[in-house]
Amino acid sequence: MTRLALRCSGLAKSFNGTAAVRNVSVDVEEGRFLALLGPSGCGKTTLLRLIAGFETPDAGTIEILGKAVAGPAAWVPPEKRRVGIVFQDYALFPHMDVARNIAYGLPGEKAAHRVSEMLSLVGLGGFARRMPHELSGGEQQRVAIARALAPAPDVLLLDEPFSSLDADLRARVRADIKTILTTARSTVIFVTHDQEEALFMGDRVGVMNSGRLEQVAAPQEIFHCPATPFVAQFVGIADFIDGETAGSQVLTEVGQLPLRCEFPPGTKVRVMLRPDVVALRADPAGAGEVVGRVFQGIHYLYHVRLGSGAMIRSLQHHDRDYPAGTRVAITLDESHQAVCFPSH
Repeated sequence: MTRLALRCSGLAKSFNGTAAVRNVSVDVEEGRFLALLGPSGCGKTTLLRLIAGFETPDAGTIEILGKAVAGPAAWVPPEKRRVGIVFQDYALFPHMDVARNIAYGLPGEKAAHRVSEMLSLVGLGGFARRMPHELSGGEQQRVAIARALAPAPDVLLLDEPFSSLDADLRARVRADIKTILTTARSTVIFVTHDQEEALFMGDRVGVMNSGRLEQVAAPQEIFHCPATPFVAQFVGIADFIDGETAGSQVLTEVGQLPLRCEFPPGTKVRVMLRPDVVALRADPAGAGEVVGRVFQGIHYLYHVRLGSGAMIRSLQHHDRDYPAGTRVAITLDESHQAVCFPSH
């Protein structure tokens, strides 16, 4: 049975009367990746700092491998928590070469062998004597990972480590880093505001909003079965239209869909629509009007106004050409089970 590497229970933290983390509880099993996703100011970095020991919680407890490290009756300082951290700017020592950066803090008799192991793990075998300014952004990233892994931490924390890389390099580096950390069997908590990164890196994704953890689940569940309207709209593209339940279906102004969750018949709901569920066809008598579109290479993302005034989006192949003002008939993919939330 896999044991818990990390358990946070009822964590809370405020700064000058403003709540940054509100009653957050989450478990992370050994060797697993938890991606913490949310907008700026949602509390995800504060949660990371609480786990690292850089902040003290106002309430709640933190356990690492079953040992309390923070709480009303416990406090273990950061340097004794066996937690590694990689900062946004990597924080490499500019006056030290790669080998000395990785060896920093290691016992002298073990340092040389461990540095060699880490350089091999991150694919930088010939870089021991390079200085940080001689490395690319991706190489600096790997050195920072190697330094964090060198003491064999029980938990590794990554604070938006790819944010300074350009888009193409970011995609390649994150794939490499995930392979490295999987090979090392690391337990990782990864903070990001990039939904694509979170879905790629995380075995589970925790979505934070205003200091609260709104949902923790597998990436596929976060996307297809969001627990709240915020999660639905923050992860992927989501529009909402009014609907009413009828048996196992939900009825809307543009068609019906099977329900994913049970509601009493006649319940007024808000129905989530992803753009890939909405098909368009030119029709002068159609229920929608194209008000704009965004070219995305293979696809256009169409913005469509319905008769009720509601706006929805539809993803269509680039050979479907519907200029603004075109009336369109709208068809919903009935193989898709609708996620609905009660109307208020």
